[in-house]
Amino acid sequence: MERFTGTHCFECCKSVAEVCKWVEEREVGECRVCNSIAELKSGNKEIAVRLMREALGSVGETDKTFCYCMLRAVQCSLQLHGNLRSVTAEEAYSLTSVKINSYEEFKSTWMGFLHNKFRVGEYVNEATKVCLEIASKRRKHSDWKELEHAYKCAENSKAFQEHSTIAAKLIRATHGMQAVWDNVGVRGSSGKVLTEEAARKVLRSKEVTVANLREQKTAFEATPDYQEALQSINAYKECMHESGLDELLKKKIAVGKQHPPLSGDTFEKEVQATIRGLAADVIPLDGCEVRVLTNVVFTKLQMPEKLTTEFDAFVVHCRREEVEMDVPKKKQGGAAKEVKAKLIVQYEVVRMEGWYEVKLNADDIINAITKHSRARKHLLTLSKDVFCENEGIRYKFPIRVFERLGDTPATFVTLAGPRSALTGSDVPPNICFPASLSTTLFQWFLDTLAPSLDPTDLANNISYLPALYDRLGEFLMKCDSHESPAYYRALLFDSVRQLLETAEQGRILVMTDPYLEAFRDTLT
Repeated sequence: MERFTGTHCFECCKSVAEVCKWVEEREVGECRVCNSIAELKSGNKEIAVRLMREALGSVGETDKTFCYCMLRAVQCSLQLHGNLRSVTAEEAYSLTSVKINSYEEFKSTWMGFLHNKFRVGEYVNEATKVCLEIASKRRKHSDWKELEHAYKCAENSKAFQEHSTIAAKLIRATHGMQAVWDNVGVRGSSGKVLTEEAARKVLRSKEVTVANLREQKTAFEATPDYQEALQSINAYKECMHESGLDELLKKKIAVGKQHPPLSGDTFEKEVQATIRGLAADVIPLDGCEVRVLTNVVFTKLQMPEKLTTEFDAFVVHCRREEVEMDVPKKKQGGAAKEVKAKLIVQYEVVRMEGWYEVKLNADDIINAITKHSRARKHLLTLSKDVFCENEGIRYKFPIRVFERLGDTPATFVTLAGPRSALTGSDVPPNICFPASLSTTLFQWFLDTLAPSLDPTDLANNISYLPALYDRLGEFLMKCDSHESPAYYRALLFDSVRQLLETAEQGRILVMTDPYLEAFRDTLT
């Protein structure tokens, strides 16, 4: 591999893996970024930050967000884990560009948000231009809103959902048949080699299944309910294609991807490693040991719709115990079963020390807080203890262990995100009012203006504001209106209140970045 010779590798590094390879081998030539990461790995933070500051000196704004993402991915790959610090309620609210405590506060901050979108008749960025183009086309096709509503109803209809289920089963069965042929001559886990004759025998039964599913699919497609749903879907797609809206929406998504996405799985592993470090300092209760359980799913537990079924990390005090369980065992030469008692080792959770949820995007916290609070309340209503398998070990959770967590049980861990490269702050912006919600409101603002009005003429375009304020909750919940606007707005206010209370309790943590200082210095 050719040695790096540039002053920094934001231009010459091809991938995160390439940077990691050079850092591991310590043959990084004159590349300041790779040398900086190598120094950071050796514990020389001051030298690492100085080298990174020099490397970032000539990098533009768009490239800085790219650099942030690359550096974060490299740090995760090399297990250079940051520290956690809590976000205060004041920080969370002050960095929110659109505030909603009152209509007057919303009006003034919303107008400020719009002024940042437009500058004396010139558009700030390509994303704003695309939003304007979308709004212009939507106003020319006045029936798009009705068609979109019918499209959403059709996609959520029982007929369309059942058809999708049958189609998915057919695809899986077809792929399964191909997988059988692909494994002919391959030795399986049992040690036997799959012969062609055995494969044909398996395929005969699968062919019957596939034929039945095809018949079901064909018959279902002829039903009136499915035909009605399909008609609504096709009408919407035809409108989107003929108007050019489908291409504009794709362009809007592409414009928004100005930097490589961070890996949620990688960040979750980084957080888990940090939590394990914190748990090592916890003094265990008498007769117990402290353990960190990750990606917890409770066995045979049905959670209400739209509530989480997997919990990212629990820090628990648990006690080892042996229990007798009935284990079914097959008899030789037949399908009959007998039950045999067996001693197994399990751990009973005595106390929950902490519950952590990882959110790569801080925008997701406001919705997650409500859902996880409801999840805890649901667990308290259960009449039986719950169990989970974690890394091959069985854990028992008595219901009482969830009581001491309080009304807002989870601690949320997040990142400031790529914008910290431009702001120099490690606090996620707009945590109380997600950027995705602001984008939705901005598009609604453009869509609802009369065709003759200039969207940049903000002073004369304020008649829509009361209606927009009323519908804030609907936009956040991403749902069609089945309740009054006041109902959804109350949900939004309650979510913001819970978020600020969670921050006040020190339960919103941000993963610090050692290179934030270098990014901050380039802003002055």
